[in-house]
Amino acid sequence: MQTGILTDRRVVEVGGTSLEGLFKMSEFGTEVDSIEVAESKKLRLIGSGTEKILPVTFTFKILRNSATFEFYLEWREAEDNRDVVIFMTDKTERPENAWARILLADSETGGLKFPEYDPATPDVAQFEFPAYPSDIDIRQVG
Repeated sequence: MQTGILTDRRVVEVGGTSLEGLFKMSEFGTEVDSIEVAESKKLRLIGSGTEKILPVTFTFKILRNSATFEFYLEWREAEDNRDVVIFMTDKTERPENAWARILLADSETGGLKFPEYDPATPDVAQFEFPAYPSDIDIRQVG
């Protein structure tokens, strides 16, 4: 058995509030659309110069009466935009040990699907929600 292996963990904070139970998240980043340009009997693609910021979907494993779900409901009801910060950290899951920080600036949230609880494990459910950032800033720290 190996010990002392660096484990990549992610910690999510929304508006300064840490959300517990992160299970997985979708890819994040930007895309650049392409434009077809006809040029001397050839058609080639060039970048449009416009970036599309991709939404990020977070999936949490939550318990009944979860603070994460309650926080999301409050955020959704408030209809405001909040900064979402993702810390890429070690197994301690402490932001001060992060090696990278991703800021999903001024994010709004989308729809709501009530978490489905499995009859085999009635106290645990998966809950997911999207965040639509106005900008993404990725930095290495430490």
